[in-house]
Amino acid sequence: VAKAQQESLQFDTSGNVPAGTLTISGTDADGNPLTLSIDTSTLNPATVESLANAINAQGDDLGVSASVLKDDTGSYNLVVTSDDTGTDNGFTLSFSDPSVPQKPLSPAQDAVVWYGGQNTGIKYVSQSNTISDMIPGVTINVTQPGQLTVDIVPDTEAITADVQAFVDSYNAMLDVFNTHVNTPEGALYANGSAPGIP
Repeated sequence: VAKAQQESLQFDTSGNVPAGTLTISGTDADGNPLTLSIDTSTLNPATVESLANAINAQGDDLGVSASVLKDDTGSYNLVVTSDDTGTDNGFTLSFSDPSVPQKPLSPAQDAVVWYGGQNTGIKYVSQSNTISDMIPGVTINVTQPGQLTVDIVPDTEAITADVQAFVDSYNAMLDVFNTHVNTPEGALYANGSAPGIP
């Protein structure tokens, strides 16, 4: 299952952040290296909530967002999450004050699908849990690890509709053709070879 990366920094019960620099490094939408640095001394007020707001205001290009969670000790936790799943959207998080504990909550992870046996079949790796280009015309939504059987049934309604549309178009063309061949006002009236065209 593809997962978005989540990292946390645990601050004290006051909700304030100490002086220091928070750094998030990753890549932009084109895969180019990108770094976001925030000097907490510039925050007004210097709180975890202000720090989260600063990340959310500047983190779009990096593809990350931040939230604040309080744990059972009353401590304020800054949680930084990648906007998209997959290893290509991973990032590194650091804070210059070593007294602030950092905890990885969830690593960036790709979805891996095996067609046939695991480790012996055909392997497909996806950054997303929605896979639409592994089997032509089939979309697979990965929700949890496990095995599944995919039965592919032709869409007979669509085939019938396409055939009917062709028949309708052909009959409409014949109506126009017959009008031009069989009426004196028609462009092909009295043309000896015209009746053999359809």
